[in-house]
Amino acid sequence: MVGQRAQLIWDSVALNSTPSIGLYKEPEVALCTAGICLDVVGLQYSQIPAEEIRAIVDAFPRLSLKKKMTSCFCHMIENAPDTSYDNFLRDFGQRYVAGYEGPSSADFVMNAPFDS
Repeated sequence: MVGQRAQLIWDSVALNSTPSIGLYKEPEVALCTAGICLDVVGLQYSQIPAEEIRAIVDAFPRLSLKKKMTSCFCHMIENAPDTSYDNFLRDFGQRYVAGYEGPSSADFVMNAPFDS
């Protein structure tokens, strides 16, 4: 049972930025994904009454979340660019980090060591 709980936690962390997968996993993972996606990108924002959103933000202020996340992501890209190509960091690198050029999935396919 401990192994399954650990897997749920791992999936919740690893898949929160991939809602196309996380929202269809176990209920715990889906709920975590939905909450993080609401908080970060506003997923299903319009489904929550405005007074509830206000109460939540009053209780848990955003504290410049967008600016601080962008700064953190750019720092990660600048210091470990090899970890950024296959996830959302790539988008931040392309937009905000001068000279950033992460490989694309197309690069990996075309550079695979096979004839066809």
